[in-house]
Amino acid sequence: MYKYKIGYDSPEESCYIELEHEQLFTQQQITEMIGDAIKDITSRDQKPRDEYNQNFEHLFSWHDGIPAYLIQQKGFKQITYDMTWYVFGWASVFEEGDWGTYRTERDLLDDLREYLTKQ
Repeated sequence: MYKYKIGYDSPEESCYIELEHEQLFTQQQITEMIGDAIKDITSRDQKPRDEYNQNFEHLFSWHDGIPAYLIQQKGFKQITYDMTWYVFGWASVFEEGDWGTYRTERDLLDDLREYLTKQ
């Protein structure tokens, strides 16, 4: 299986999808598939096409966006992991309870802080 990471980012947010496929595609082929997905999405939607120029993240909706198109129309599969470890990037590693509203991530950071500060 070949792995593909597709997404967008900005200084304030990002979204990436990680998919796999039995076939190896070139960057140009992936670009064309994403283009086909965008054509499909915008043809079904009632929004004028120019609204998507300012709202690219709408196109990455798992429900009916690019990921759904690639999975349903092009045979991609979502990658499954045995374990993941990721945290909110702005939280302090050493300050207990920083950004406490992100509970699962906070637990990971608290465990890491505890490990790092062991005597």
